[in-house]
Amino acid sequence: MTLVHEFPSTCLVARADDGVRGYLLGFVTPTGTGYVHLIATRDDARGTGLGRRLWGAFTDAARRQSAQRLKAITSVQNTGSIAFHRSLGFTARIVEDYDGPGRPMVVFDRLLPAEGAVW
Repeated sequence: MTLVHEFPSTCLVARADDGVRGYLLGFVTPTGTGYVHLIATRDDARGTGLGRRLWGAFTDAARRQSAQRLKAITSVQNTGSIAFHRSLGFTARIVEDYDGPGRPMVVFDRLLPAEGAVW
């Protein structure tokens, strides 16, 4: 994966003896936004706090790169992602035509939490 090679401090993989349990692929934009392109956990890792820990590690890495905001997007139909990100304190808004004409997306946004904040 190219992103992992280009952004090694903000593309994270959670491994265990039985393989990859989850991952988060993100980067910090030149304008100071920590953007997560993709976060996923294996079905048997859901509900363990792994997603929160990945976001926490990403937040720390983004802070070290002077990020001030966090952002992610998902499809309007992805209710699990919407609920998860809201539980982390993100605002969620539907942006029409975000992914092209007739393709709305949910955009998550929040200020970078204070250092040491618990997700």
